[in-house]
Parts: sequence; C-alpha cells; structure tokens
Amino acid sequence: MGDKHDKKKRLPTLSSPPPTAGRHPVATEDPNAYQRQTPVWCFRDLDVRGSPWAWEESDAKLLIKALERLKGLARSTWMQIEQDPGRKSNGAIEIDKLDGDAKKRIQALNLGQFDPFYHLRVESRVRVWGYRVGRVLHVVWLDPKHTVYPTLAE
Repeated sequence: MGDKHDKKKRLPTLSSPPPTAGRHPVATEDPNAYQRQTPVWCFRDLDVRGSPWAWEESDAKLLIKALERLKGLARSTWMQIEQDPGRKSNGAIEIDKLDGDAKKRIQALNLGQFDPFYHLRVESRVRVWGYRVGRVLHVVWLDPKHTVYPTLAE
C-alpha cells in the first residue's frame, strides 16, 4: 500500500522559505541606454484643439516643417539630439518653469505626472513639446511662438 512511488506524489511543504527569499532584483539594464537609441514618436496624447499650442492652430506649412524636423531627428540618437550645437534648443524643462497657461493645460490633459516636459527646436522660435519615456517622445504641442517656455530674450 505504501510503496516508494507515494513519496514522489507528495507536494513540498512551505515550511522552508523559497530559494529566492531575501534576494532583491538588480537592474541589469542601463537607465541611460535610451541615449544610444534613435527616438520613437508617439502621438497618442497630441493636443489637437483647446490651447494656443494645439496642432489645429497651426497652418499647414508649419505642420509640414514640424513633421519634417521629427523625420530628420529620427535618424539621430538621443545623445546626438541632446548634444546638438544649440543644446538649449532641445532638452527637458521642469513643468514648474513653464508658462502658467502651459502648466494649467498639462493638468487639464492629465499629464502632470510626466515631469519634465521635453522640447525640440523646429526652427527659430518654433518648438515641438511633449514628454519622454525612455526613447519614446510623446508629442503634445506645437509651439509656434516660443510661449510654452518664454526666454528672457523673448
């Protein structure tokens, strides 16, 4: 009745801790790996209407220029984009430093958790704004007059 096969059918008891107890996972991925990667553009959170930076507020020529700029930047790595000769033209800005209306609009769009916001220069005063998660830039605004983050020279 109690042959040696019965022992193999028994389930192990949980009296001893599992072999991984007390161990903590270690991050194996470099948090700056995105800098060696090319960007990906996401338009899920595009602000189409309802603000001065909404995409419908821009004329077709400016929209084409912005898309051509994104297309051109897609061939660069994030490191190259961020180290562009005009470094201040592309980069991250904390939400608290943005224009008051921009901060309100970010809250209205439920995007406040994505701090900082990121801008890319299209031309002269024109910027594309969004937030970056890893290598993905979630495009939100097209700022034709540099009013999301006005500089002292403006």
